[in-house]
Amino acid sequence: MEAVSTEGGAEDRAPISLVSPHARYARAVVWALAAAIVTGAAWFGVVSVFDTWIGAPAAAIGAGVGYAVLFGSGRHRGRILQAIAVAVTLAAMLVVASFGMRVVTARETEELARHGIDHLPLLLGWRIHWNLVVASFAADVTTLLFFGLSLWVAVSAPKRFTTYG
Repeated sequence: MEAVSTEGGAEDRAPISLVSPHARYARAVVWALAAAIVTGAAWFGVVSVFDTWIGAPAAAIGAGVGYAVLFGSGRHRGRILQAIAVAVTLAAMLVVASFGMRVVTARETEELARHGIDHLPLLLGWRIHWNLVVASFAADVTTLLFFGLSLWVAVSAPKRFTTYG
């Protein structure tokens, strides 16, 4: 029999799990993607309904994805899970910002016609998507604040607790 050290307190021990770390990460990614799709669709819906760029719903993506990672991993925490949450959150926000600005700009047909653009194809190059995201920041500067808040929430949810004292 192996002796078990009792030096550390209960807060020093990792939660006991029969699920392998790779399976936890895979489940965390699946839950994160599902949360990103749901919250991203909600944000896109808000932008489409109000026909204007609104950055505030971006914070919901970070919260949804961060807590989905936490739930999908079986309440485990750590840097890899934080990285998963941030990567999925950032990707979801960039995709929604690009398509959201695309809806807003597509309705401004006079401006597009002046530049010789009669329609926007469904699949645009990454540089055009990036320019639409930058335009979303220019349209509403607070969007950058909400992107930061969203990423902070996403990284905080699966963060390890630290105890002082």
